[in-house]
Amino acid sequence: MKKLLITLFVLLVASPAFGAVLLYDDFEYNADNARSFVTTGPWTYVKAENTTETNNSNDGGRGWLTTVTSIPGFSGSFPTQGNRILKMAGLPGTTGNQTDFYLTGPAIPGDVWFQFWIYVNRYGNEMSEWASRDKFIYPCAFDYPCRSQKWLFFLGYNSYPPNSVNAPAGGAYLIERDNRVGSVYNGYTRGNETKLGQHYVGTRLRANMWQLVILHFDTTHTSTGNAYEAWIDGIKVTEWIDGVTPGFSWTIPSPGGHRVFRMPTTWPGANNNELYDKWVYMDDFVVATAASDLPAFGAMTPPVEPQEPLTGLVQQIVISWDLYTDETADGLTLFVDGAVLVEHIATEATSIAVTLDMGGVPRSFSIAAYNDAGHSDIFSFAEGQPQPPLEPELLPPSAVNGLQIDSVVNVEQ
Repeated sequence: MKKLLITLFVLLVASPAFGAVLLYDDFEYNADNARSFVTTGPWTYVKAENTTETNNSNDGGRGWLTTVTSIPGFSGSFPTQGNRILKMAGLPGTTGNQTDFYLTGPAIPGDVWFQFWIYVNRYGNEMSEWASRDKFIYPCAFDYPCRSQKWLFFLGYNSYPPNSVNAPAGGAYLIERDNRVGSVYNGYTRGNETKLGQHYVGTRLRANMWQLVILHFDTTHTSTGNAYEAWIDGIKVTEWIDGVTPGFSWTIPSPGGHRVFRMPTTWPGANNNELYDKWVYMDDFVVATAASDLPAFGAMTPPVEPQEPLTGLVQQIVISWDLYTDETADGLTLFVDGAVLVEHIATEATSIAVTLDMGGVPRSFSIAAYNDAGHSDIFSFAEGQPQPPLEPELLPPSAVNGLQIDSVVNVEQ
């Protein structure tokens, strides 16, 4: 009976029933030649290095768009139990220049919902790292480069106001900015008026795990009611709504939608020195006119309200440990929740002060001693309780012991 129930759930997830869906791609087709996204998939145009269809025959955008059946370092089933997923490989670091590769989608209304599964790989030869802002969904009312969009969605390592904290390498926050039509004000300092970041920073995109993202934009009003909202794994992390969010206004002289949108376009979002390579995977990309039209995965949709207030908690934490005496070590690395927080700590050190968002949830801290061979010895600490080693197969003979939190001080925002 148990096996029958599990099988039934998989079938329901893999074959969602749609209502007013504007675009749906499960990527269950071969796209070694990116042209297949147009001939087989639902997209209207594609620009990538692995196709001859580009805006400039000498420039494929310094990015590759394909569908694949596996991810380096990942084992298990894809989120929707399919066989193929989208792979976006943008290599501004390798090529030395900003990317410009994308899939082009159809016209979207002012009130629109996006949903997709995303996996940021940081393993082996695919050590992804985000810039402070990398464009991800770029709508336009007329022609590109666009000065007629009402919103522009980014992913980036900085959460932007109201918290403005940084994620560890490979991690990203959901942000919206660079509005060209209308006026946005978020109540913060001059120069930050249009930067709409995550209110709740306890949840973010993390490397090497599948996560479900839901976005809602409503630009159908002249002012009150215009909105940008976002969810990660069913937790609402962002809520900017004119007339609801304190200190926030969003006026639009000509409300409505956009003629077209592109994904992902330019990494980094500004052509600056943040030239970091990224390998990003996606499953089941959906654009719809209402939350009720999105496919339901477990209990994640329709979107649920967060269990905690939409406020971050930034704290300065002093962490100490016993002196590490193994002479084979080249240094120490501090982790939080399994992600690198501080690298290249001197082996002579026995404490460090760090500032990071705690998000009102428990965090697991780990200290690792490493050598040139890459072996590490990890001892974890969270809320006073040691955690299991992160990589027990790599433990050398001696350990970093005595890890503890000495003090925690809230940082004013």
